[in-house]
Order: sequence, then C-alpha cells, then structure tokens
Amino acid sequence: MKGQVIPGIELQVDRDQGVVMLTTERLIFTGPIHTREWNFDKLLQLSTTDDESDYFISVSNLKKTSGVRFSITTGREFNRFLGSATSAHEHGYDKVIDELKKMEKEAIGAEPKLELMPIGSDNS
Repeated sequence: MKGQVIPGIELQVDRDQGVVMLTTERLIFTGPIHTREWNFDKLLQLSTTDDESDYFISVSNLKKTSGVRFSITTGREFNRFLGSATSAHEHGYDKVIDELKKMEKEAIGAEPKLELMPIGSDNS
C-alpha cells in the first residue's frame, strides 16, 4: 500500500500541565512531562491569540515554535507581566518604571470628572 503525506496546518497541542515562571531574563514552564525554557536573549517572536489565552514563542535555540496556554482571564493578566518583563530585559527597569508612571498619570487624567450644575440652571 502506498500513500502520500500532505502536510497540514500545525496546531498548538496541550502536552502537559504545569507551572509557568516569568523573570526579566526568561520564561520557564515546568510540568511532570516536559520542562521548557525560553531565554529572552534568544527571543525571535512572541505572539498571542486575540483573546490572549494562547502564547506562541519562537527562540533561536529551538526549531519549532512552542508556547503556553492560560484561561482567558489569566492570559490577559499574564500578557501585562510578560510585556513588562521583556521590556525590562531590553530597556532596563528605569525605562519600564518611567513608562508605568506615565501611563498612571494618563489614566488618572482620563478619569471622568463630576461637574455640579448650579442650582436653578435649566439644562434641558
């Protein structure tokens, strides 16, 4: 019997469940079956799905893209920490702290302000 292999789309498959540890140098996954390290010095690409639950990570020392998966809520929170960690790795802590302070000021400035109407004014 002869056959032909037709390559299809590669999908991320859950192979293990475990703990994800994030530092400013690397991302580490440890589970009962696999352990994986993605060093930010070797980082080629980081991407996520629209709902931020799946993360795809390409590093120069691994042939295939791999990644981690979270619940949507945890994934969105993880995305903020991952962005801060990679930025601190690339630009240093001071730049990240300055940017966070700038974002805080912008958020405070964008808060709605309660304006009281003068008594007896007709605003119809």
